[in-house]
Amino acid sequence: MQIADRVKAGSPPPIKEFEEVLRDAGFPKSVATAIASVGYAKAIRSESEGQQEEALTALRQSLVGFKI
Repeated sequence: MQIADRVKAGSPPPIKEFEEVLRDAGFPKSVATAIASVGYAKAIRSESEGQQEEALTALRQSLVGFKI
């Protein structure tokens, strides 16, 4: 099951698993860790609390300045 499908179903993957997906996609370890531990972590917490817009903003902010 894809990550987006898992999140929609209410069972997002753990942060470490998401970080591994980013690493497999070519992100450097430091970038993958930052995205997973800041943006993704907030997004999955907010998603469960129904705060989607704030979650998307947090994820966007965690990506600013990162290049692969």
